[in-house]
Amino acid sequence: MFFCFRWMLIFFKREFSFDSTKRVWEAVLSDHLCPHTELFFACAMIEDSRDEILGKQLRLDELMLLMNTLAGTRRTTPLVARCDALFRTFMARNTVDPEIHAFVVRGLHTLSDAVVLDPVRPRQRAASATIPMTRDPAAAPAPA
Repeated sequence: MFFCFRWMLIFFKREFSFDSTKRVWEAVLSDHLCPHTELFFACAMIEDSRDEILGKQLRLDELMLLMNTLAGTRRTTPLVARCDALFRTFMARNTVDPEIHAFVVRGLHTLSDAVVLDPVRPRQRAASATIPMTRDPAAAPAPA
């Protein structure tokens, strides 16, 4: 979702007025929920437009146009509250993969670290099943 990439790249500053952006940044950067609060805030923004997105069955270009036209029209207080509710729902689920849970909650850099560091939800994995979040240039195949 290209609009989500823009949100992360410029950290929501085109979506809100300057004062509202400061409120969003305070909520997201304070890590009061978790190190990845911005993901839950982005989900709250998408969910805020859910009926319009699903009701019209928008194509990608129409979806991007919709998200661009909503910039500056959203209220931050309900979005921050929804962000909090989405995080609490995520934490209450017992079906979340332990690696994803630890990645979101603890802000780990690799999903494979989550297995070792999450004593609440331990799970055995084969060493070959690690999933790095960044690509190791040394592991790249040589060009043909």
